Amino acid sequence: MQAIIALLRGVNVGPHNRIKMDDLRAVCSSLKLGNVQTYVQSGNVVFTSNENDLPKMAKKLEDALEKKFGFRPAVMLRTTAEMQALSATSIPPSWP
Repeated sequence: MQAIIALLRGVNVGPHNRIKMDDLRAVCSSLKLGNVQTYVQSGNVVFTSNENDLPKMAKKLEDALEKKFGFRPAVMLRTTAEMQALSATSIPPSWP
């Protein structure tokens, strides 16, 4: 079972596309995702799953969110290994 990070685009930014984190966790749990946790009101979710087809899983999550909340945020899924690789990337010295 691997940990997966879900990043939802345009959720809880301004007055539109608002999702309460307990409702977001409930949607994720209804999809049989394990150990679902959210981070503040960001629309970011961490969960575990045996699913390896991340594009298929992202579509299922987008479908479920649209059905529940009436709008369809884009969902980007990344494994913890992918996120660690991104965070290990060095910032060029010219970065302000």
